[in-house]
Order: sequence, then C-alpha cells, then structure tokens
Amino acid sequence: MDSEQWKELGIHKNDRLMLEFRPLKNGDLAMVLHHGQALLTRYSHLPQPTFHSPTPSKALPIDDAVLQGVVTCIVRTL
Repeated sequence: MDSEQWKELGIHKNDRLMLEFRPLKNGDLAMVLHHGQALLTRYSHLPQPTFHSPTPSKALPIDDAVLQGVVTCIVRTL
C-alpha cells in the first residue's frame, strides 16, 4: 500500500496486501477497479451491495466496479 488513508484499519504505507478471489462477505476489505483506477474499499451488503472508500467520497454500487480480490493478509515490511 502506498497510501496513508487506511491507517485507522492498521494498514500502513508500504504494506503489502495478499488478495484472494472469492465471494464477498459483509465488511470485507476488497481491491476493486473503478474507471481504470485500483481502489481499496470496504464491502457493505446492506441496505444494498456497495463499496466504500475511506475518503469522504460517494459509495460505489457493486455493478460500477470490478472486483480484483478480497484482502486476506497484510504483510508489513520494517
């Protein structure tokens, strides 16, 4: 990760994320492709399936992004 935006979730700059392609569950961290840009988001199933980024931006409907993978592990380099 090359961004400080997810620090509150324990993800730090230069962390490496391991992704798995599997069905989404509520609350999963997911990497999605939106308009050619990779975004780290949190998946929310209710009230409707959406992806939420940590910045104060609008939620993405699930059909407006392409799932690249679900975060299964964070590798920290010191």
